Amino acid sequence: MSYSVLHIYKDLPQTNCKDCQRPGCFPFATAVFLEGISLSLCPHLSEERIREMEAKLGRDSQQAKDGDLKKSSEALTSLCETMKTLDLVTQAEKAGGTLLERTPPTVELLLFGSRYQLTAEDVQSLDDPEPTVWVKIFLYIYLTRATGTASSGRWVTFRELPNTMSKAKQFDEQSEKMARHFQENPTQTEEQLLKMGATKQDDGSADASYLLHALPKVPLRLSFWRADEEFSERASLLLDASVLDYLDQEALVFLAEALAARLSNEGYEGIIP
Repeated sequence: MSYSVLHIYKDLPQTNCKDCQRPGCFPFATAVFLEGISLSLCPHLSEERIREMEAKLGRDSQQAKDGDLKKSSEALTSLCETMKTLDLVTQAEKAGGTLLERTPPTVELLLFGSRYQLTAEDVQSLDDPEPTVWVKIFLYIYLTRATGTASSGRWVTFRELPNTMSKAKQFDEQSEKMARHFQENPTQTEEQLLKMGATKQDDGSADASYLLHALPKVPLRLSFWRADEEFSERASLLLDASVLDYLDQEALVFLAEALAARLSNEGYEGIIP
């Protein structure tokens, strides 16, 4: 018996939360079956559950890659269309960016201290190599989503934010990667953070703690503990409680992956949230 739309629907959480950007779980199941969109768009499915459902659908790894390419292309096109409808004077201010007086209208943003220029047609980097499609999507999400909300001053973990269960492990893996890098290269780690504009903070418990802005309105607090006889090395990446006014859950996973890559002096090429 084939794995049909109804079977997919029955295997979904059936919350009808619309976090997948579809009006409900049944329309999402239909899009998975007919359009080949990724099951990972449902934030309430575990990675194991996604693998099981993909196996039932008979999708191989190449199909999954093709789905990612289709997903990124569609997302980029949609965000560019959204950009055309925005009042960029207002939106640049909400995002903490700079509106440049040129044609087409251009907003300049800082991502980890590097300058990017966004128009409704494309994203250009002034300091880094040509941005990947996911860097472009990430920056467009930030600019189009920005509400101008002030930082709350309350630090939270990724897991404390709503609808993060399916992505929490992926986010935590980046903290672990950063912890290992600090354990092996504390001086290089600090140098990289300072290049990104981070400031060192006084934290009584951590071996080192830093405050930095990933984006103008997205502050982060990153703390490290070296391994000792009792505990292994660890890192804590905290977010301001207002962060969902600027980035969604998937974009936050990309953010953690991008920071881990920068600390290791790597590019963003292999990052697909």
